[in-house]
Amino acid sequence: MTDSQVLLRYVYPNGFSPLIVQCTFVVASAIITEASLSFLGAGVDPEIPTWGNMLCDGQRVLQSAWWLALFLGIALVLAVLTLNLLVMRCGTRSTRGHAVGKSPTMGDANK
Repeated sequence: MTDSQVLLRYVYPNGFSPLIVQCTFVVASAIITEASLSFLGAGVDPEIPTWGNMLCDGQRVLQSAWWLALFLGIALVLAVLTLNLLVMRCGTRSTRGHAVGKSPTMGDANK
C-alpha cells in the first residue's frame, strides 16, 4: 500500500471529523466575540445591525422595552448552543461503531 493510499484511506477520513468540529467551534467563538465587541462599542460601525449592536440598542431602552434585549440575548445564546450541539451530534455520529484507535477495516484483516 502506497503512502497516498494510506492517506486517502485512513488519515483523511479520520482527520476530517475533528477538523469540522474545530471549525464550527471557531465560528461559534467568533459570533460571541463579535457580539461582545460590538456591545462594548469596539466592534463594527454602530449603523450595521449585528448581535452586539442590537443588544446595545436594547440596553438603551431597557426600562420601556425590556423584551428587545431579552429575546435578542436568548436568540444569540440559542444560535451558538444549536451550532455547538449540531456539531457534537455530527462528530459523535461519524465515530459511532468504531473502536478508539482502530481503523474500521482492522477486523477484516484478521478473518
